[in-house]
Amino acid sequence: DKKIANKLAYVMAGGDLSEATLVSEQYLLDLEREAFLSLTGEKTSLLCSNIVQTEFLKSQMHFTKSTML
Repeated sequence: DKKIANKLAYVMAGGDLSEATLVSEQYLLDLEREAFLSLTGEKTSLLCSNIVQTEFLKSQMHFTKSTML
């Protein structure tokens, strides 16, 4: 979880910029792609899969409860 959060923060902060700089959308997309690819190891992929499944199940439970009301 911490590894994913750190990568997300890195991308959202614009990478390793030493000062405030305007960057292109392509620069940010490249940062995002680089971060994603660095997280595609087996352990991280399993973690991401687990997070997605958990959130999906939570949303399904919420949907089921709201339709019963």
